[in-house]
Amino acid sequence: MSDRPAAWQRQNATAWIARRVRISFTFDLDGLVLGGGSAHPESDQVRRFRAMVDAEDSGGELAGIVGALSRDGFELTGPIAARMPREYPAGHPRADLLKRRSVYAEKPIDTNNVGLIGEALRPLIELTTWYTDYVVTTGWEKP
Repeated sequence: MSDRPAAWQRQNATAWIARRVRISFTFDLDGLVLGGGSAHPESDQVRRFRAMVDAEDSGGELAGIVGALSRDGFELTGPIAARMPREYPAGHPRADLLKRRSVYAEKPIDTNNVGLIGEALRPLIELTTWYTDYVVTTGWEKP
């Protein structure tokens, strides 16, 4: 998705779900890109995110959500660390998630079929709900 039109050629609409957690609609010359999750988290959120990924129940739940997003054609964006965070073993079952600071997923949507927008929102709602359930603390302000 790196060959997107310039910023002046696109419009964004963002729904903030919680601190650093959002669902975004980006309209540009190529159509619509739907995205959601957490991007650019603060350090306290990164620590909680990784602790929840490490935990069996919440980590397994996120792995399932990410798997469903991938099957639905979403691409995870954002940097991935080359090494595991030192607090976690290299052979961790969710090492791919622990190397991330957050999970944000995007997918181009066919604008000829408006029903696809609602269908594509479902897994993003699951992802943002996971964040509000496990990572976000009370009280937040828009970045």
